[in-house]
Amino acid sequence: MRSYFDRCPKSLLLLLPAFFIGCASALYSPSQQDVTWANRNGISTSLSRLREGRILYVQTCAGCHNLPRPEKYAPQKWPKLVREMVREQDVQLESRDSTLMVEFLRVASERSGTP
Repeated sequence: MRSYFDRCPKSLLLLLPAFFIGCASALYSPSQQDVTWANRNGISTSLSRLREGRILYVQTCAGCHNLPRPEKYAPQKWPKLVREMVREQDVQLESRDSTLMVEFLRVASERSGTP
């Protein structure tokens, strides 16, 4: 029996990376104002850390499911959600990477849509 990918047109398979890149580009992108806000609100971070957390979120999560917009969940829910995904789906994520991802998600959850 042929697998789905054997039956799928090759041109369609070539479009998949573009789809994920397009989705990622629509995802909230942190700014220096977000860093200022985060540091004032007890999240010690930097712009480079938030950007790296965003990249990790896209690279780690988009391979298995659609990325929920960060504002879908309250900032305080993101640490638990990330821990659950790591544990239940056996996601391979270093502690530092998990911390960066959660920093990004907490700030983006609160700051998405803020000018």
